[in-house]
Amino acid sequence: LGRLAQMIEESEAVSASEFFRTRFSRVTSPVAKRICDRAKVSTRANVRKLDRSHAEKLYQSIQQTKISPPATDCICPIGEDLILKGLHQVVPGEFYAAATRPPSVYRGNPFQIEVGLAYGGTAPTQNVSEELLLELLEETDTRTIRQFLIHTFNGLGSEAADKLVKAASLKTRQNPSKLKPKERQNLFVAMKKVNVSEGQQMEVLRYANRVPLQFQQSACAVTQTVLGTNWRGYGLSQSRGAMPKGPVSLMVHIASVWVPFTSESKEAIANYPEIQKEIRLGLQAVGRKLGMYLRRRLKVKQQSDRREIFLRYLKEVSTAVSDINGTKRDSLYEQLVRVAKKHTSEADMKLDDRGRPIDDKPEDLNLGDNVLIVDPSTHKAAINRVAVDEEESTEE
Repeated sequence: LGRLAQMIEESEAVSASEFFRTRFSRVTSPVAKRICDRAKVSTRANVRKLDRSHAEKLYQSIQQTKISPPATDCICPIGEDLILKGLHQVVPGEFYAAATRPPSVYRGNPFQIEVGLAYGGTAPTQNVSEELLLELLEETDTRTIRQFLIHTFNGLGSEAADKLVKAASLKTRQNPSKLKPKERQNLFVAMKKVNVSEGQQMEVLRYANRVPLQFQQSACAVTQTVLGTNWRGYGLSQSRGAMPKGPVSLMVHIASVWVPFTSESKEAIANYPEIQKEIRLGLQAVGRKLGMYLRRRLKVKQQSDRREIFLRYLKEVSTAVSDINGTKRDSLYEQLVRVAKKHTSEADMKLDDRGRPIDDKPEDLNLGDNVLIVDPSTHKAAINRVAVDEEESTEE
């Protein structure tokens, strides 16, 4: 109502009919006439003479009038390819998936939901040499060691930073550039030995029109929808009413001409059923792909363990059979090995970067085009050295 009153006050239209036709999407003259008739306002009424009482009547009339959904071609989503590239560059992982939902409408406002997911990978702190760590400590302008770890190493959350600080016997508010040699050595050892992924909770990154939302996470519709999703069906462990556990980073982006924030500070997205539904469908889309990948990986591991057991006893079996009936032991052993490899052929399965089996039937596992699978051992440490890079480019 307040927004409608403001639009009426700022409008340059001459008549009420012109106001609705020019300021609202897909409102034709017949629709504008129905709105005005229900509110008992003339279509030729001067907009500048409409007061608060007229705005209330028009607002109620709009709610009761059937209006075509607004155009959705005005929304600018990020796109699945850019989401995959961005996550791969920032968040260390071995599996990436993205999903862009079709445009939808809430209370007459078009919006679109995009979801990206990154799973697994080696923490960037474990790929850093001692020399590089010393350089980073000298170059950083952060005030505390906790801030240094969070802002320098992409994908390292606050919980993981606290683990490293505690393992290194440091204080969270220590200045990183003033650490003593012994403290620097303790930090390097902790970065190599501490498993920051153990007990790690899902990290949720929220965006609205490409702008990150950093505060009031619990009050946001994105967080509440993530908590309400059953992630156990996708291979993750999750307690009731809690975030799923695992090395998972989740990115949710809402693109809209009018993002419904909970307050003027624009820190959290309001809970509208239409928005929560689209977020849930996007989460389920990337969750299904993650579940397929984890189940396939588990099956490959099971078949590999099964093959190892077979190969462990085949020599003894071939020797025993040879002693009983005189069969050539080496020939029998080779035949048994071929049979064992045939029955555990899935242990040799390899996937390309789009999740499709290499030299295998593509229908066995089709994760779609919006999936990226990488070798975690080849992933470089994601380190923020923007200031250093800028200085080097300036000198050149």
